Amino acid sequence: MSKSSNVARVEAAVEAFAAGDPVLVHDAADREGEVDLFYPAGAVTPDAVARLRNDAGGLVCVAVSSDVADAFDLPLLGDVIDHPVADHGHLGYDERSSFSLPVNHRDTYTGITDDDRSRTITELARAASDPASVDFASEFRAEGRQKYEDAGADRVLDSVNDLPDVVSSE
Repeated sequence: MSKSSNVARVEAAVEAFAAGDPVLVHDAADREGEVDLFYPAGAVTPDAVARLRNDAGGLVCVAVSSDVADAFDLPLLGDVIDHPVADHGHLGYDERSSFSLPVNHRDTYTGITDDDRSRTITELARAASDPASVDFASEFRAEGRQKYEDAGADRVLDSVNDLPDVVSSE
């Protein structure tokens, strides 16, 4: 593949992204060797979230710049967890994880549904466009919800279980 065809592909992806379309980006082969599906945050719909859940492995996260995270006083998650598991020294790919404190928009219910997730994502995009005009803590909340929804669940579950939410596409 020629350098000019690579440049043309990158330019086409940038144009598509600017138009609100998703793009696929191949991660470094020596890191995860995967393909990431990126949507412009301001254009994310519930259908886009469903596609991310179903076709992109299910991890739905939003990338914000360091400047925006600083403006919102949004810390890296590992920096606020006071527990030995937050040790940054054993990651194979970097010095520390780049995940921040997870948040939901305050107008969402559980934050789990495609509607709730798309609401949070688009509201984060709006807020990031002018961080100085946003009172982040009044518009977003960090979730403290543990995955334990049935008072009798402890009688039928082992001590540790995988309890994913099964989310309808509706």
